[in-house]
This record gives sequence, structure tokens and C-alpha cells, in this order.
Amino acid sequence: MFKKLKENDYYKIIPLLKDISHSKALIYSVIDLNSPGEIWVDNNEIPTCGWIQGPFSYFVGNPSNLIFIDHLLDYIFKEKLIQDKDYEFVMFPMNKDRKILEEKLKTRGCIEIQRQMFDFDIKGYEDLRGASNDEDDFEVKLIDEAFINKYDKAHDLLHSKELFGICLLKDSEWLSYCYSVARGGGHAEISIESNEKYLKQGYGKRAAIEFIDYCINHQVVPEWSCWPFRQVSVHMAKSLGFKDKGIQPAYFFSNNM
Repeated sequence: MFKKLKENDYYKIIPLLKDISHSKALIYSVIDLNSPGEIWVDNNEIPTCGWIQGPFSYFVGNPSNLIFIDHLLDYIFKEKLIQDKDYEFVMFPMNKDRKILEEKLKTRGCIEIQRQMFDFDIKGYEDLRGASNDEDDFEVKLIDEAFINKYDKAHDLLHSKELFGICLLKDSEWLSYCYSVARGGGHAEISIESNEKYLKQGYGKRAAIEFIDYCINHQVVPEWSCWPFRQVSVHMAKSLGFKDKGIQPAYFFSNNM
């Protein structure tokens, strides 16, 4: 009815993911134990629907299971949101037929938000990538623990040895870095940060190129998503050959709303 899977049983929810069209890195990062999270299902042997809580949360499978949905929302609103006053969630219904779930979320005070999704097109990337400049006056390195400790950045990479990132360094300063905020199922979700001192100098895009090249060389599919109002991110994605696959609805709630 409403059961929490043990970590060694996370694989049981995989049959419900065969038709998902986005967020594979974020979803599988929980299943692969590369990101902290939890998974609840209606049946811990052969689930027909489930909820995956990780960096975001996802409802998968049968969207009409009212008993599971009610138990799930009670768990979120009567336990998690009470136990942790800073807890907030973003839930993506991963089904086309999601009317019942959406109505239930709205009755609990959730608001609809949107997420811009992209698909990686390797040919488009190669066409737009351009040649690297052999005269670059910075160093390209894999992010390691020494970088994280020195610059107090990219702490997410310490959560799992499967996460990785690329940084650009010059004269003991970091210029920009790009890393996998989540990795799973052969996919990696991209996150980029640039030093405010060096904004609008192309270092963010160059770090992304180095990261994507690393993904390609290691048979990892890079993924990109962002909030639609972050037009710099939208433009960057398109400049790297990612194809806009449109807006996906999600539902948000926070104790601080």
C-alpha cells in the first residue's frame, strides 16, 4: 500500500521508468546510491507506482492509485514537513495522465512551477563546439578533494565517488567549474559555476565543453535542465548543441511559502 524500499531493493522500481523522458541522471542517482534519497512504493515486490525522493522528487507508475497518493501526501505533509521546518519539495509527475495527482497536490497548497528540459545531441554539440585554443592561459583539471577544500566549492562531489567535475584554474584562482550534480543510469546532470571576477569571458562555456568531452570519452550522457527564467542557462545549453524539449510541469511546496 505504502512501503519504503530498502536500498538493495531500489532496482525494483526500474520497470516503472521505461517511458520517462527526462531527469534520468537525477532519478537513477538515487537508485544507484550516488545521491541521498528514499523510494516508496505501493508494493515492495512488484510495484505499480512509486515516489523517488532525491535532489527533486518524482512520481512514477500508476497515477490513479488514490490510496498510495493519499498515504504519500500524508507522509510528506504530516511527517517530513513537520520534522524538518526547512524541508521543501519539487515533485514531477512522470505520467501524461496526471490529473488526479495534480488535483491532490493543489489541495495541499502546492503551486505549479515549470522546468526547462533539454536533450543532448552529440552531432549538434560537435558542430557548435569549436576548436580548443592551444594558447589558453589557464589549467584544466579534474576536481579533486584538494580543490574542494581549498576553494570551498563543489561539495556535492564528496557524496559519491561516481560524481565528477572539471575546473579551470589560473594563478591559484578558480575561473569556472562544471560538475555532475547527480549521476546515475549512465547519465550526468550538469551544474556550472563561474567566479564573479571572470564573468562574461567564456570560462563557463569552456568548463562545460571540457565536462561534456569527458562525458563522451567515458560513455556518460550529459543532461541539462534549468528554470525557464534563467535565460543565460537556456542560451548556454543551446550554444552547446542541447535541443530544447520543452517545459515540464512540477509542483512545489515549502514551509516558508
